Amino acid sequence: MATTTGIDDGVANRVAAITSGNSDLMKLARTQGIQAANRRGLGNSSMAVQAGQTAVLNAATPIASQDAQTAAAWQTNQANIAADQQKTTAALAADQQKTMASALTDLTSQRFNALSNTLNNAEIPAATRAAVQSSINDQYKQGLDYLQSLYGVQFVPTASATPTPATTGLGANLAGIY
Repeated sequence: MATTTGIDDGVANRVAAITSGNSDLMKLARTQGIQAANRRGLGNSSMAVQAGQTAVLNAATPIASQDAQTAAAWQTNQANIAADQQKTTAALAADQQKTMASALTDLTSQRFNALSNTLNNAEIPAATRAAVQSSINDQYKQGLDYLQSLYGVQFVPTASATPTPATTGLGANLAGIY
């Protein structure tokens, strides 16, 4: 029977293919069958022709059977290779996602730690604090751009992850960081 790989792994089809040719093996088998019939005194009878055909089939069947087994083993091997490739691809994708998530978490953590440090230092003048926070945010955006480019993704915050900036107090200092 023909498969999706184009390989015919059916013994009957292989026997037909082998016996249809006029190969030296088939000529030899046919001759030996007819000679055996002649030794039995069958001469040019239909039994001699049948003996020749039987000899051809007897020669072709083991070959076809081995070919079919080889084709089936090859197909099984190809299926196993494909399954292994899918597992490897899935494992690599999972590892890449873990690495990407870790890098994003680290980048975000560094940003919030740096912002927190500037907010907790009362000795930093407001204008300097704003400039430092702007620089921290710019570095964060550059880091995000790099990660997005590296992994071929787009980080989009969800609506619940984006805080509504306050107009006064601590929230006013954080306005524009997202």
